[in-house]
Amino acid sequence: MKSLVYRIEGLTKIYRNGNVLANDNLALEVRRGEIFGIFGPNGAGKTTLVRQMAGLIKPTSGSIYLDDIDVINNPKIIPYYVAYFAQAPWILWSLKVWETIYFTGIFRGMTKKDAREQTDQLLAELGIYDIRDRLMERISGGQSRLLGIAAALIGSRPVLILDEPTNELDPLNRAKVWGIFSRLCQEKHVTIILVTHNVLEAEQVVDRVMIIDKGKIIANGTPGELKNMVDDRVRIEIKFKPNSPINPHTFIKSFDDYKQLNADKWQIFIPKKEVASVYNRIINKIDIENLDDFRLMTTTLEDVYIRMGGGSSTDEFHAN
Repeated sequence: MKSLVYRIEGLTKIYRNGNVLANDNLALEVRRGEIFGIFGPNGAGKTTLVRQMAGLIKPTSGSIYLDDIDVINNPKIIPYYVAYFAQAPWILWSLKVWETIYFTGIFRGMTKKDAREQTDQLLAELGIYDIRDRLMERISGGQSRLLGIAAALIGSRPVLILDEPTNELDPLNRAKVWGIFSRLCQEKHVTIILVTHNVLEAEQVVDRVMIIDKGKIIANGTPGELKNMVDDRVRIEIKFKPNSPINPHTFIKSFDDYKQLNADKWQIFIPKKEVASVYNRIINKIDIENLDDFRLMTTTLEDVYIRMGGGSSTDEFHAN
């Protein structure tokens, strides 16, 4: 088993004179070199949790150990281990793009030469080299996200805490960023703690997942473990062509468990052990030319998220 990077026990954070319980007796472990996903609805306590892990706010009670160091009592060591990407990270809007990355590297102890070289490398890798001399106040939301990711990466900290890093990014840039994160874990054993609402995207990269709601952990495990807790069936999605000679109602109703999504689209739910026989039954009965779409899917992390707490809708609480 991989060694632990973070060990958190009994973590509780109370705001507003004891009226808001943001984190309630949380306990979790984060392993070296993994991507650890933290999911939950607005107001669940995700940002409060990671801000404590980054040493930006102090817990009301409990303990946080980083590489077996008590960082509540020794918060000054955290910047040597951890780079933190916040949801709204920028204050110094008068800096140029390259300056923001470069000076972050300098503040992390890099030499001027190394900071300059890594700044140029990150600008190129993230596709923002052409805006390197633009002021931060004059870049788009997506460019600002990429800049924030570059600033988190410079100095090569062994732990990255990323709070909604891919918001405002287009699909190509999101794929690029996920690829960078995956390579860092696989090749350099960097540990990534990821807070996101984009569950379907994150499912492609996370090793383990924690779901938090109303300040409490309601699920924690690998994606496979959480999926099996919710539903171990396989879902077959079929969309018939509008003029298909097959009667969809008659065919679909020959199955025990199904759902109609619209006039031509259906879902069939089957046990995993029956997948092969049902698949052959469908293909043999229906000419593939009569279908617009055919998909075979297991339970997704989005299904888990919705079933276990993702449906809450309170406002996110932000503390100063």
